[in-house]
Amino acid sequence: MPSEKKDYYYRDSSNSISVPELNVMYHSVHGAIQESKFVFIEAGLAYLPDQSANNPINIFEMGFGTALNALLTLIESEKLNRKIYYETIELFPLENNQIKLLNYCELLERNDLQKKFELLHVCDWEKEITIRSNFIFKKIKNN
Repeated sequence: MPSEKKDYYYRDSSNSISVPELNVMYHSVHGAIQESKFVFIEAGLAYLPDQSANNPINIFEMGFGTALNALLTLIESEKLNRKIYYETIELFPLENNQIKLLNYCELLERNDLQKKFELLHVCDWEKEITIRSNFIFKKIKNN
């Protein structure tokens, strides 16, 4: 596991993480929220061919990272009133002190989801959990 992860603040004021020794930034320097909304929601989830509420959505994410994509998908599941099964895999999970620095719920004005956001990070690995009735979540730790 990389020995050092640093916290960064981006143009949209959202916090993110960097692993300098691997030359990896978890999100765009233009903003973590801005990037994830565009790439994962607007250019991804919004383009699903069948937007029928009767059809559940299955998402697999390679690299759980900061859980921002999962959080935004949880929010979209509410808006769309669609059941989403979200599975993700992570090799280098964040440490608790780093998770506490992520300010996404505050910036999205969804403080009501802060506990759910933290649950995404601290829930058991390899176990399916219901975050909300229409959002089922499972994370896999790749060793």
